[in-house]
Amino acid sequence: MSKYILWPHRLVFNFAYGRWCTFLFLFTATFSLFYFLRPLSAEPDRLIPLFFCFIIAYLIPASHYISHQTIDAYDSLSPYLNLDSSEIVEVRDSLALWTLRPQMKSLAIGVAGGCMHSYFLLATEGDLRYLAMLPGFFATFIPMAFIFLIPLFPIRKRIREYKFQELKQIQQHLNKLTSGKSNLEEDEEKVSALQPLFEYRREIRQVSEWPFDSPVFMRLLFYLTIPPLTWVGAALIERLVDLVSL
Repeated sequence: MSKYILWPHRLVFNFAYGRWCTFLFLFTATFSLFYFLRPLSAEPDRLIPLFFCFIIAYLIPASHYISHQTIDAYDSLSPYLNLDSSEIVEVRDSLALWTLRPQMKSLAIGVAGGCMHSYFLLATEGDLRYLAMLPGFFATFIPMAFIFLIPLFPIRKRIREYKFQELKQIQQHLNKLTSGKSNLEEDEEKVSALQPLFEYRREIRQVSEWPFDSPVFMRLLFYLTIPPLTWVGAALIERLVDLVSL
């Protein structure tokens, strides 16, 4: 499968301060195109064109900078990764280059998600129906749920593995201390050594396997529901006042 450099990154000049020069060039080019291609009878509204010209000129150098910083960070971390040379090269190529099929798939998913997310804007004259909001709701809520949940499962797996290994080592120490014959002096030493191990084992067992504090998370959810509840309460009170005034 052929791999290419991202075509916007080819626009960035390859010399010192090349990103700044690219930004100035793109901003000047896009704003000049807007200024000369607009209808002669149209009044020049420069604020909106300035904004979009700035965004277009900013995104390409910023994307180029982020991509190179990511590659530099990966190069510095690659000696510490448990990967062979071919896997390191493959991951680095995935950061520096792109292939046509995955990019087209990502583009199609992005376009479809954007259309679903903006579907409710098709409602005209303020007739915003709940049916028109459902595609945008699912296109927003379901990806947000996946974005939140997917990274948690490998982290939970690692926490569970470390927790199991630590409990296993503690049990080995306990077995070593409790095995064999002993006298009174050795019993006192073992009791003094066993007490910290028992406490440490209890603390390890109490460690949650999820990478967040459940009580704090539940309190956060409760705090997030307070503003909508106040709005609902205010709307109900306003409705009650209107009924009484009638």
